[in-house]
Amino acid sequence: MNRTKYIFIVGSSRSGTTMMSRVLNQHPLIYTFKELHFFSQIYSSRKKDHISLNKAIEIMNMLLMRQEYGLFKNKNKNKFFNISNSILLQNTDYTYFDIFQKFIDYILLKNNKKIACLHTPNNLFYLQDILSNLSNVRVVNMIRDNRDVLLSQKNKWRRKFLGAKRIPFYESLRSKVNYHPLITSYIWNRSIKRTNLFNSNSFFSLLKFEDFLSSPKEKIMHLCAFLEIPFNEDMLKIANIGS
Repeated sequence: MNRTKYIFIVGSSRSGTTMMSRVLNQHPLIYTFKELHFFSQIYSSRKKDHISLNKAIEIMNMLLMRQEYGLFKNKNKNKFFNISNSILLQNTDYTYFDIFQKFIDYILLKNNKKIACLHTPNNLFYLQDILSNLSNVRVVNMIRDNRDVLLSQKNKWRRKFLGAKRIPFYESLRSKVNYHPLITSYIWNRSIKRTNLFNSNSFFSLLKFEDFLSSPKEKIMHLCAFLEIPFNEDMLKIANIGS
């Protein structure tokens, strides 16, 4: 019986993390969440581990907003306040991981799924905390040739015009202006060094982007075995969006 509850797809940006999340989302047991940036933007800014109910509701509301509308839309910021309040059940003391787990459980139950797939690439840098606070975790680390990553990052600003219509114009402009090959290479190297800390562990699987493209069915079947889930042919049927 499958025990995996959390699948974290990590790696350097533009290494196929979103593509792999779409592959896994085709599986009947798995629900892929939007890029939440919970660990890099919320958890990392914490001043203490235990927080009040009001702060917990604020964070839960933010997560529900991001899951519903994506990272870039901030209208009606308190839309999920009542739902957040009901999920948290009026306890008086929370940790950030308490909130995260309750959020995941709520969304999985709502969508009748068993396994959460989370594909924010920079979760790689928070794996130690994640593994210390969550059980039944599997990590899929996507690695792509740095030359291809450089080219993909250079053209990242075009995603809005290649099907990813929800990306606002300012984000496309920011991606275009901020691109620099040295910075991109530094981030890629940093992610590889972090990968080396975990790649001998049984919960950690490394998948090369190029290998997946050359033999997708074989690699997905291998991945399903690692995740302890049955292979499903629908996992090969994904759209090409923003690429």
